[in-house]
Amino acid sequence: MLIGVLLAAMAFTLNLGDGRLGITGILFYLMIGFGFLGAGIFWYRYVSRQERGRRQLYLEKAVLGVAARHGGTVTLAQIVLESACGAEEAEATVDRLRRQGYAQTELAADGVVHYRFGGLLGMEDGSDA
Repeated sequence: MLIGVLLAAMAFTLNLGDGRLGITGILFYLMIGFGFLGAGIFWYRYVSRQERGRRQLYLEKAVLGVAARHGGTVTLAQIVLESACGAEEAEATVDRLRRQGYAQTELAADGVVHYRFGGLLGMEDGSDA
């Protein structure tokens, strides 16, 4: 991206000098510059999209790992304490898993929301019951 901007600026600067570059040279450098700029923007968007996907996968595995250690039922506080997730990330991840059908919410008598992961029920400390 930076190369594209630099080439466009260089073309503009050369034209201000003694005028030897001409309109054809300016258009050439601008096309090259905008080509690099477009490629840089595309690359940045592609990489950031890939990184978001990796982060979501990491958070889902962290939430499921905590749930597996607690027999398939956890609270948001347990997830935040036992994983690298922040409170907002944990809540968004659990909500996404709930919408996808991997978790159900249960309200305990004391008002605490528990998330139950059906495929992990009965599992504790990595052993299958």
